[in-house]
Order: sequence, then structure tokens, then C-alpha cells
Amino acid sequence: MAIVLIPAAWIAVTVLLGVRFAAWGLRLAAMRAAALIAAYCVLSTELLSLFRGVTRTSLIIIWLIPLAVSGYLICRLQRKGFSLRDLLSGAMPSSWPMRLMLLGLLIILLLTALVAWLSPPNTWDSLNTHMSRVAHWAQEGGVVPYATGIEKQNYYPPFPGIAILQTYVLAQGDRWANFVQWSAMLLSLIGVSYIAKMLGAGPLGQTSAAVFAASLPMGIIQATSTMTDYLVALWVTIIAAEICSFKLRQEWREMAIFISLAAGLAANTKPTSFAYLLPFALYSGYLFLKVAGWKRSLLALLLCTALLGVINAGYLGRNLRLYGGFIGPQAGIDIHTNEILNWRVLVSNTLRNASLHAGSPIPKLNSLIYAGLYKVHQWINLELTDPRTSIHGSFAVHGPSMDEKKAGNFLHAVLILLVVPLLLSMKRKVGDARILAALMVSAFLISSLMFKFTIFGSRYHVAFFVLFAPVVGRAMDAYLRDTAQTAVAVILVISSWSWLIGIGQRPLLPKKPGADSLLTSPRATMYFPEGPGHAHIYSSISREILDRECRNVGIAIGGAAAEYPFWVYLGAPRSDMRIEWIIGDRAPSADFRDADFEPCALICDRTCPDEWETFRGMPIVLERAGYRLYMDSR
Repeated sequence: MAIVLIPAAWIAVTVLLGVRFAAWGLRLAAMRAAALIAAYCVLSTELLSLFRGVTRTSLIIIWLIPLAVSGYLICRLQRKGFSLRDLLSGAMPSSWPMRLMLLGLLIILLLTALVAWLSPPNTWDSLNTHMSRVAHWAQEGGVVPYATGIEKQNYYPPFPGIAILQTYVLAQGDRWANFVQWSAMLLSLIGVSYIAKMLGAGPLGQTSAAVFAASLPMGIIQATSTMTDYLVALWVTIIAAEICSFKLRQEWREMAIFISLAAGLAANTKPTSFAYLLPFALYSGYLFLKVAGWKRSLLALLLCTALLGVINAGYLGRNLRLYGGFIGPQAGIDIHTNEILNWRVLVSNTLRNASLHAGSPIPKLNSLIYAGLYKVHQWINLELTDPRTSIHGSFAVHGPSMDEKKAGNFLHAVLILLVVPLLLSMKRKVGDARILAALMVSAFLISSLMFKFTIFGSRYHVAFFVLFAPVVGRAMDAYLRDTAQTAVAVILVISSWSWLIGIGQRPLLPKKPGADSLLTSPRATMYFPEGPGHAHIYSSISREILDRECRNVGIAIGGAAAEYPFWVYLGAPRSDMRIEWIIGDRAPSADFRDADFEPCALICDRTCPDEWETFRGMPIVLERAGYRLYMDSR
């Protein structure tokens, strides 16, 4: 299986770094290897895209290179006396608390991996945008602009799609697509345990930190999807780990390189990462000036700028050319950014964002929280759903949710609220833990000030909770005995069970008898978790096209519709079929239409005028729930 080349390359680079730089330790080597592999993934894909050369053969060669080079260098190091045994010399945990915690981590990792494997990509944003562009890129042979009626497919940051594209082309399908986010979770757990160690936590506290992060309800949901927020958490975790390493070893070159790589990858992943990058950039700049002096700090800044530019050159250049801005069209930015900036907006959005994780199983408590928020907004003279600071016109404090769009982290939020006053009162040396907590709180505040509130915003806070895990682990290690730490970890694992087996869009065990389940339902029907009706519509249209042996398919559907399932039901990826959007001359991506493309079928929904009886001489041959299929009837 060609897909194993990617994790094999990461393992090989991890071993190489761990053997060559033994002082780093295995966990830091693993995180730095992840940053190198991800940057290599972006740059190699961008290079191949210049020649439309992203094919299965080219990707196999691309991933054999780091595997072969690392293997060769490891052999050379061994001949020089470096030993692999030193890298893996850590003793197995002997205490029952540690073993119990590790068992809980293993259960979470295995169950999330099972869900990621069984479930097709079925988050609506993925069906509409993320997976659709992956399919287009695979067809085009690279990450290039193309004509589309869903413009965000072109201007969204590309790294999540690039990473999935690699798996999609190598595996010839989307079976491994969810494992990009799952891998981000695994690496983040390694990272938070390392950071907890740097903060002064012992082995049990480090493991407690990993359990805290692993059991996040929204984290579990993200790790089984093709969304992007756990990737943001990973890059921020690597940045925090690099700062901790720098404070210990003062290796300014290494810190500059790997912080720059992680920051560049975060910018290449999601704009919400900027809220996390800003406080870390300011703090790391302060550390550089304090420890390395202004000359080395200037060199580090130049290096950072160069690496950020190299990683993001393709993405930013395409957006500037197509939309006149680095991030995308101004209209897309305005939808998500606050229209007013003042202390009232900061108070409103901070409290509402926090309320996304305040939903408890107690309805009366939720009602009290809502009433309190309503009174605060009356006092600051701002509506709870002010359109200048809100994307949606509704607001409520819900109980725990299995829905991937609304799940919060109630129990973990309570632990954080308990830990913060403990940190302030602790007399032991916990300065670094306080700094990390302050950085994360700052990121939360910056995010609230920058972006409009959305009822689906709890996923934006995955990085906040993941980076608070080492702080919680450090505090528990200082205040709780081993048995108490273990009890907290067990409670966290047990509390995560509902999400491990019952995510609303991809349940292993459904709540109602006879409902869809990943264990019993055909994979094809699970692309539409809302019900089998959508699957029937898409499959019947696709079957008609395949039965008539049409190989050039046009699409003209609404910008909020699910495009990707058509690729699935039509058998993509396949070399003998081409799927293209049919769009008007005024569309921003209209210049990328293929002038030679002549469709033998057109899939249309309510966006097409009702009076269209034919399209380019093709009559309607099928209608299903607002969808129409135009085809040559001969």
C-alpha cells in the first residue's frame, strides 16, 4: 500500500533526528519531524503542481526520497557509534496509575481511528468545499485554480486539502482522508505531554495532560473528520514546545527554524490560527531579544520571514492573482470579521464564546447562564445577536451535544476554571505554566475581538483546550496524589465515551434502534448523515450518467450544496471522466474554464432557471427533489 509511505517517512525522519540529536528526546524529535514532513508535503505538491504532475507515481517517488535519505543517514550514524537503543531506552511504566491512564489513551486513539476508518468524509463543509477541491486538484494534477461556483474552494488555505490530496491520490479514494486530523491529534498528545514535562510535571502529570487533550469532545469529533481545527492545534502545540525547548537549551537557530515552519503551516491551514500566532509571536520575540540579543533576533526574523514566504508563496500568489487579496475576496473576509472593535464587543464575544462550552446536562443551569448573558448585554447596550458581531441570528445555551457543529467541552472548561486560581496561588515554581495559560487566554480574547461569534464556533477553540492541557497536568501533578490524578483521568475518559461511540454524523452505536451506524450501514449512504434521501438523489442521477456512458459531466449547483458526493457516486478518481463547473462570465474563476470542455450531461439544482427546458440542446431526463439532469436523449 503506497499510503504507508507517508507515516513511514515521518517515522524515519523522527528516528534520524532522535539518533543524531539525542539531547532533543524522542517527543521533540517527533514534533520537529512532523513540521519537516508537512512542509515537505506542501512544497513538493506546489512544485509538482507547476507541471500538473501530482500523480500516484510521482507521489510514490516523492515519499521514497525522505525514506531513503533518512535510512541511509541512520545507517551512517550507526556505523559512527550512534545507537537506536538509546532512542528507545525509556522504561515501561510500572505503576498502575500510569498503566491505567495509558490504557485510557489507547482506547481513545483506537476508537477514534476506527471511526476515522469506517466513516466517509461527511461534514457538510467537507462535502461542499474541502473534499470537492481535493477531487478537482486530483483531476487537474495539482493545486491550481479552476472554474467553480463555490469560490472558497480556490481561496481557502490549502494545506489541509494538500495533505488529504496526497492520501486521496495514493490510495485512489477517500478512505484515509480523516486520518490527517487523527494524526494531528496523535502528534498533539505527544506535544502536550512534552510541554507538561518542560513545565515541571512528572510522568503522571505528563500523561494526565495527554488524557485531558485526548478526551476533549470537540477534539474527538475533529480527529474523525476532514475539518481543519486539530491541525491548527498541532502547529500551535509545536510552537509552544519550541519555546519551552528554547528556554531550556537556548538553541536559537533550531527554535527559529521550527517555530517558523509551524507558523507558516498554521497560516497555510486556517485564518483563525492568527489569533493564536500573535501572542506566541510577541512572546517568542521577547525571548529572542532577551537571550540571543538583537543581532541574532534580526537573523531569526529574516529566517522566519523567508520560511513563511516559501511555505505560503503558492497559496498567497494564487489568491492575489485571482481575488486581489492574500486571504481571498474582501466579501469573504467581511462575513467573519467583526464590524466594530471596542471593549463591548470584546466582552460580548468572549462571554458568548465561553458559553459554547458552558452547556451542562442541567437545563436550569443553562437557563441561568443564558439569563446572565442577557443581562450583561443589556448593561453594555449590545444585542446578543447583533449582526455586526454575530454570523447567526440566534443564540442559546444548549446542553451537551453529539452534533459535530455544536459540541462543547464542558467538563474540561470546569477543570480549567479550577486550575487558573490554583496557578495564581501556588508558591512553587510554576512561572512557565502561568505564562502558557496567559498566552492561551490572550489568544481566546484576540479571537473574540477579531472574529464574529458563531453558534458553530466551539471547533475554533480546540487549540485553546489542547494547549491548556499541559497547564492542567502541571497543576494536578502539584496538588493531587497519584490516585486522585488517576481518578480525574478515568472520569475524563469515561465522560468522552458518548462521543467516541455516538458522534451524531458518524455513530458507531446509534441511540435509536435501526438508525444508521458505521458498523452496519453501507459506506455510500453515510456521506449523508442527515438521512438516506440525499444519497438516493445523488446515486440515481449518477447512475443515469454512468448507464449512458457519459464521460464529460457539467455541474451547476448552489454555493451551499454538496458537490463532492457526485464525484464519489460517479466513481472518482478516474482518468476516463472529467467533471467541470458550468459558470457565468462574471464569476471570479471564470477565466479558468476549459474552452474545449463539451459536457454530455449537466447536473443542475434550483439555481438554474425554471424555464430551462434544455441545456445546449440536451433535454431534462431526470428530476429529483429540485435537482435536474440534462442529457442527450439519444
